[in-house]
Amino acid sequence: MDWYQLVDTTNAPLWLISLLTLFAVGIPFFVLFILGLKMLINNLKSIGTPAKIALFVVWICAIVGLTIFGIRQATETAFEGEFQTEKVIDVRSGDTLTIQMVSNEHYEYNSRRRGRLDIEYNENDEKIIYSSDIRLIVRSTNDSLGRVLVEKRAEGSGYDSAKSRAQAIDYEYTFDGSTLGLNAYLTTAIENKYRDQEVEVIVYLPIGTVLYADDNTYSFHRNDSYYRDILDNGDEEHYLLIEDGQTRCLDCPGRESTFEPQDDKVIYKRNEDGNFERISAEDEAWLRGENNVEVVIDSVQTNATEVIDTIINNNN
Repeated sequence: MDWYQLVDTTNAPLWLISLLTLFAVGIPFFVLFILGLKMLINNLKSIGTPAKIALFVVWICAIVGLTIFGIRQATETAFEGEFQTEKVIDVRSGDTLTIQMVSNEHYEYNSRRRGRLDIEYNENDEKIIYSSDIRLIVRSTNDSLGRVLVEKRAEGSGYDSAKSRAQAIDYEYTFDGSTLGLNAYLTTAIENKYRDQEVEVIVYLPIGTVLYADDNTYSFHRNDSYYRDILDNGDEEHYLLIEDGQTRCLDCPGRESTFEPQDDKVIYKRNEDGNFERISAEDEAWLRGENNVEVVIDSVQTNATEVIDTIINNNN
């Protein structure tokens, strides 16, 4: 009954829908059964004209009733509405940001996008709709700060009702300065019913940022080219330098990275926390100045966990 009420938009009682379906499907099979008996038994008596007329009228009424309920069901999902929220996060060029999906053990232990719908009970023992239909998209931006755009979507009989259902979706994320924790699920009150609710999270990162995507983000950003997602599957657990409309892996095995001291290059170093940071303008100017300093970026290809370090050697 919970599942039926979740997808039903007609508010018709289940017994009525079941009865109409029984008549619409059962009467044709009954007629075929009678015709088959007549072919086998020559002297089989007819059910009578009044019975035939009654069955035909009941069948027509059942078909009409199911058609009306079907139209009402379809019109409830005719429009799609969305509700957006956007927030600036303190991520700048040269910073290292870790993105990971966060699951709620009250509902599910593993963070994985399945797109399915479940009926769960929240902490207050209230029935809610639970879904893992979350899409993650990473894009570059020329802005000095990063931002997170959350688009909630749902369907309805009109744009206003669809937008209202989208706004009723509960979705949260956290940011502690270096780690962006995105909920791997969405919830909404069961009164909102199933209207293809989904959430799309777009993370805009400034060019020059270093991104580290946790392995549990894999199923959430399996996107085609339409979404302009610069985080490709297989780039998880690697340090990715955000460039204009693309990423460059800094520690992928089998890829050599070199640095040439040109004006359009940026130098990064690994700090004590293991994150990348851009060196100061004074240091960069000194490296490219009159000190004849050689800058080499080296990577250990035999160990994929090793991160490219900046090694500075002078004449001394």
